[in-house]
Amino acid sequence: MERRIDSVLRQNNGLESNNTNMEADFNRLTNRVKSAEDALKELRAALSYGKTEKKRLQEVFCEKTKQADNLIMLAYQFDPKLFLLNLIPNRQWEVVFGSVDSAGGGGIGTEIRRRPGGPDFGCEFNEKLGELMISTQTCQKLSQFD
Repeated sequence: MERRIDSVLRQNNGLESNNTNMEADFNRLTNRVKSAEDALKELRAALSYGKTEKKRLQEVFCEKTKQADNLIMLAYQFDPKLFLLNLIPNRQWEVVFGSVDSAGGGGIGTEIRRRPGGPDFGCEFNEKLGELMISTQTCQKLSQFD
């Protein structure tokens, strides 16, 4: 009978030891689950921030692309004017074609006269040029972050 009691006590000690080990493993795994959940929350927050930032940057990019397209179209409008200005070697002078009344007879005459100022493209050109300069500076600032 003593043998049997010793055997049962050894089994009990083994089971208690096994139970203690399992409780330690359970606590360790519980802590790992908590830390994994915390990491998951942080990753979700970072992903959410990344999505909103991506959307904002896409909208800004789309807006800047439209501005660039508009400025390119404006530049194409002024290309012929610049070409014509480059054809006149001395821009202080201009050629004016008009009717000349010489001794009662009508005709077409040519007059060369001094231009009052330099080339004038208008207020719209100057405004668009200012916008282009601002956009260029903004793009340069954004490219520094890449």
